[in-house]
Amino acid sequence: MPLDIAKAFPVKGSVIYGTITSVNCFLVVLFTPIITMFFEKVDLTKKFALGVILQAISFAAFLMSFGIIGGYYISIALFTFGEILTTIMMGAFLAERVPESHRGRIFGVTNFAGAFMQGITQFCSGRMFDAFGPSYAWAFSIAMTMVAVIAALMLVYLDKKEFSQLYVQAD
Repeated sequence: MPLDIAKAFPVKGSVIYGTITSVNCFLVVLFTPIITMFFEKVDLTKKFALGVILQAISFAAFLMSFGIIGGYYISIALFTFGEILTTIMMGAFLAERVPESHRGRIFGVTNFAGAFMQGITQFCSGRMFDAFGPSYAWAFSIAMTMVAVIAALMLVYLDKKEFSQLYVQAD
């Protein structure tokens, strides 16, 4: 996103990027409690899948928004709402499924794997941006996020199958 904005707005790009990231912060603070309450009864895996889908849609919106300032704000809002959904479910999801004796290790591996994949995606996107332009970089990011969407949708099904006792409704 910063490369995209800098290319579209060489003179004012840093100011625009700064306001967009400020909107992200504002939305996180304002909407995390609202989204948490609104999605309280939704399965953790479905929250995660919806969050990843929103992030994929946000990347497509960023791609379509090149040079359109308002589009960047809509895109960051979509991304932020997806980010909130994925963040609020992760700790609870692992805590319900991982024995206490292994939680520290699993949290560490999960955080490392996520940061590693994010770093690889950002590195490759940056290289593609420099070599081919923003459209190819966003297409790559969207493709990588679609892999995550497929994995999240598989998780919805497989988790319900593996941890069926967590899905039993109290009558």
